[in-house]
Amino acid sequence: MLGRLAQKKFSTCFTRRFSGLAVASGAPDKVLKNKVTIWKPARTATQQGIANTEQWLVKFNKDDRRWANPLMGWTSGKQTTNQVTLKFDTQEDAVEYCERQGFEYDVKEPQQKKKFVKAYADNFKYKKPKV
Repeated sequence: MLGRLAQKKFSTCFTRRFSGLAVASGAPDKVLKNKVTIWKPARTATQQGIANTEQWLVKFNKDDRRWANPLMGWTSGKQTTNQVTLKFDTQEDAVEYCERQGFEYDVKEPQQKKKFVKAYADNFKYKKPKV
C-alpha cells in the first residue's frame, strides 16, 4: 500500500506542466519567465576611482505589483528576486548564466568614456573677450 502511494505521488509530480529547467532548479515558472538586465555600472560622478565598475551585473526587472502595508507603511511585494543582484567578471559569463537558467535577458553595452586632453596651463591661457 505504501509503495502505491509513493509511486502515485512520484508520478503526479511530473505530470504538472513544468519546463525541464524548473524541475531541476526547483524554481517556479513565474521566476523563470523573468526578464533580466545585464549591464556594467558607470563610475560615480562624485568619485575619481573606478572600483565598482569592473564587474558585470545581472539584475532582475521589477515586474510584480507592490502595495503599501497599512500597518507600518512599508512597501511590500511578492517577488524576492528584486533584491538580488548577481556579479560576473565578464559579459560572456553573465550571458551564459542567463541562457543556462532560461532567463530572457537584455544587454546594455557600456558607453565609452570621452577623454578631454587638457593641460593645467589652459586655465591661465589668455582668451579674447567676446564682442
